[in-house]
Amino acid sequence: PWLRAGHSEAKKIPDTIENRAAYRSLCFTTPGLSEHISGVILHWETLFQKDADGNEMVDLITKNGMLAGIKLDKAYDKKGMWGTATGPLGHPETATRGLDDLQ
Repeated sequence: PWLRAGHSEAKKIPDTIENRAAYRSLCFTTPGLSEHISGVILHWETLFQKDADGNEMVDLITKNGMLAGIKLDKAYDKKGMWGTATGPLGHPETATRGLDDLQ
């Protein structure tokens, strides 16, 4: 996430699978993280990803006292739902896509 957030320093780091894995590994193995975070929602890539030492990301998470989950929906429909009003900031109401066709 930080690598893709548009930070000027992050733009110097190539957005590769290896760099994303290294960043996630660093985050998931931070000492004491589970004292503040109990679970991590993973994207599809992370669910099966391994770090440079061959450890699965899910194992890094669980070994450090957190739960691993997976994101199942297809994000939000940013166009908004037909026939709904806009919110206080002028944004249309959104609905999660993808829950109706989960397998």
